[in-house]
Amino acid sequence: MGRGQLHQWTMTAETIEAILGAVEWPIPFHLNLVFEELRSVVGEGLGPPSPALVELALQRLMAHGRTHFDHWDERLAKMLDGRVQPYCEIILSLACRDAGGVSIESIDLRLSNELHDHRDRAEMLRQLLDLLTSDGYLVRQEGAVRFRSALLRRYWREVQP
Repeated sequence: MGRGQLHQWTMTAETIEAILGAVEWPIPFHLNLVFEELRSVVGEGLGPPSPALVELALQRLMAHGRTHFDHWDERLAKMLDGRVQPYCEIILSLACRDAGGVSIESIDLRLSNELHDHRDRAEMLRQLLDLLTSDGYLVRQEGAVRFRSALLRRYWREVQP
């Protein structure tokens, strides 16, 4: 990886896989966040880049995750009517629990506590999933949704209240 060469690091295939797995959606912003935190960890003399140091870098990144990921929270508040924002938050809180995501059926069941009319709930769920998908939060997979970015999923799981 170019950033590793810039710092004259020898990167093993396992370390590269750890970085790519942690990011999953390899957009430059996310890759740079991980590399900058990894550079800091390596700079402390903890050894050359390794999967263990990638994990330590991710833990530190999440410790101040609001700095880097708060815009995802803010986007929901700006995009959505205050009445539907809690439903998006429910969907995201369910999807962040597992890397494989959550079934749409499970989301529907959970939302049935708040939205009792089946037709209204189905339409609301369709609209919210379309929005969360088009805005890059989630991707659809065979009757389920999951986070597009493993880094954002981790933020949502660990930092969100």
